[in-house]
Amino acid sequence: MRWRRSSRPAGPSRVHKRWRALGACLFFVSTTVFLFAYTHEQDNVNGPVATKWCSGNFNNGLPCTNTVSWSLGPTGNNVDTVGSPTVIQALQNAFASWQNASLNSQPLANLIISQGPPSSTTAPDSQDCVNVVGFTDTNTNDFPTGTIAFTDIATVFGSPPPLSYQCAHSSNPNATFTCPLQSCIVDADIEFNPKDTFSTAPTTPQNDFDLQAIATHEAGHLLGMDHSGLANAIMFAFGDTGGVPQRNLSVDDAIGIGSVYPSANFAGVTGTLSGRVTLGGSGIFASHVVVMDATSGAAVTDTLTNMDGSYQMVVPQGQYHVIAIPLKGIYDLSDFGGWACGYNENAQPCCDPSTSTSCTGNLTNSVNTNFSGKFN
Repeated sequence: MRWRRSSRPAGPSRVHKRWRALGACLFFVSTTVFLFAYTHEQDNVNGPVATKWCSGNFNNGLPCTNTVSWSLGPTGNNVDTVGSPTVIQALQNAFASWQNASLNSQPLANLIISQGPPSSTTAPDSQDCVNVVGFTDTNTNDFPTGTIAFTDIATVFGSPPPLSYQCAHSSNPNATFTCPLQSCIVDADIEFNPKDTFSTAPTTPQNDFDLQAIATHEAGHLLGMDHSGLANAIMFAFGDTGGVPQRNLSVDDAIGIGSVYPSANFAGVTGTLSGRVTLGGSGIFASHVVVMDATSGAAVTDTLTNMDGSYQMVVPQGQYHVIAIPLKGIYDLSDFGGWACGYNENAQPCCDPSTSTSCTGNLTNSVNTNFSGKFN
């Protein structure tokens, strides 16, 4: 089981990652970033493959039900709700945005998100298999400078499936559960910084963060979304205080969640674009590919190129211009959790088998690889 943290910094903070092995098969990766919308969280070992929720009665041959539950933990006193929606209402609206993702009034996602009983848990617990949203985590190490909120994601992965796992800190620690995919999310906890102030008002006070907007971003992480390189996406990697909040999904967000949990008509309202970005005949890894509407010039969605410079993305039906630009600016490759190792957890710069006893396998990223961004 691997544990990944994704979080949202305020302003152009940088991502810091650390890897450590606990035993033979338990790996932890800690990131302090936002999510990349159309690019989903990925299991770098098996393909890559999308990391997602999958529940159901698999022994009877039934498919994933895409059912996710969340519980409210202690709320503290750092949310201003006077004359505004309650904390529960703001969180319910945040999760509903993803469940109701649509394009031209057509639903894109097959998701059932429900609210479970309240929890008394005050800090993330990746082994209780309860998805808690809390405000009272007092571990200062969980909130590096600029971190507004974070999402801890625990996954179980391997090949070939099915995979079995247990929830050691649950009320039934000996129960065995099954993941029929190569990578399943099994636990995700969201924590808001108790030192920050949040608001549910229509216009956010100058020094407050909008609770629903931040919660929508973190709920995207909980569902398996990585960051977006588009500033109009709810999954953009940075946020700020004050003003009229952006609480709705962009097209990039909606397409992203639909690509992981597609509705019955998802393929009927979308198409695909594919290509390859090269320099001097060689593929460029992690080039930032942006799709722009041919009429309005608006950015619609984006992605990063694969190791060989290739890309493939889902787009709404229409006509587009495609541009490829270096991954530079306020973010770099380390802001996108599923990409930073070139699809291989044993690849530089994540770890080096020649210097780390906890790292096994062969490096797949040559030092001569053409990167469009830089590693932090």
